[in-house]
Amino acid sequence: QQCIAVVDDDACTRMILRRCMERAGHRVVEAENGRELLRLVAGESLDLAILNVFMPILDGIQACRQLRKTTTGLLLPILFTTNVVDLETTTLCFDAGGNDLVHKPFQLQQLMAVVQGLLADKLR
Repeated sequence: QQCIAVVDDDACTRMILRRCMERAGHRVVEAENGRELLRLVAGESLDLAILNVFMPILDGIQACRQLRKTTTGLLLPILFTTNVVDLETTTLCFDAGGNDLVHKPFQLQQLMAVVQGLLADKLR
């Protein structure tokens, strides 16, 4: 069972993502911000992080940059989510080390296709 971290400051988004990932057979851990994610990474063996770009305390971009400096986070697939659709945000996500980006409101089938692709790439 693969473990996915769902990181978003919106509880409703976390609940939707949790249900979707659990229906697909994944184990889910949740965090409200990037700081909580960094704590999770220290104690969990994660297979993927779904990370909101803009959050209080430590946003997704900063958290991703910090993760990429660690042994654990170096190869962790990171999927960003955001409701901001512009070139600057997209560039920030990939420059920080993100593997992919899905815009909110997302279509769950599209999101799951991206998740499955990232998890399959990790196994290769």
